[in-house]
Amino acid sequence: TLFAARTGRARRRHRHAVFDSWLEVQPQNAGAGALSPGQHRPPLAELHSLTHSNLEKHMNLGFIGLGIMGKPMAGHLMAAGHTLFVHSRSGVPAEVLAQGAQACASPAEVAQKADIIFTMVPDTPHVEDVLFGEQGVAKGLKSLSAGPDGRVGKTVVDMSSISPIATKQFAQRIQALGCDYVDAPVSGGE
Repeated sequence: TLFAARTGRARRRHRHAVFDSWLEVQPQNAGAGALSPGQHRPPLAELHSLTHSNLEKHMNLGFIGLGIMGKPMAGHLMAAGHTLFVHSRSGVPAEVLAQGAQACASPAEVAQKADIIFTMVPDTPHVEDVLFGEQGVAKGLKSLSAGPDGRVGKTVVDMSSISPIATKQFAQRIQALGCDYVDAPVSGGE
């Protein structure tokens, strides 16, 4: 299942985008597209129940893309007490390392070390390269042993605002490796 999380309307407050206090979550079959009109759209609580029990305890998380939007997000994850494995094509910012993040040489290394891998990069070609490039997340996932159920059990969360068609293709490819894929695009910036 591909979970698509879309935020509410963005409105500006000072220099930062502030989002309305609701979130629409759509479970989608990665090959079938969006829900048909009139189909049930589960409340945020349903997605919350999928992830909240894991987030209450310390987790090994990965974050790829530490630019204007990714760097503060990574900081919040570390402030919540999680171990963070990070990679950024322009290098890991010193303040992220000072907060305790562990720099990785590639997205593949991030995928090997983290249980949930977040990506926050500019556009579709960048996401494709991070996920499926020579040293991409997929390479790191392929190197792991699957459990008895045939699944690796990791989750890739893409927060980049990219093509929905490409997103579905990326989800299928990640799911074929025994992992989950969450489409959670965000917008904003400085």
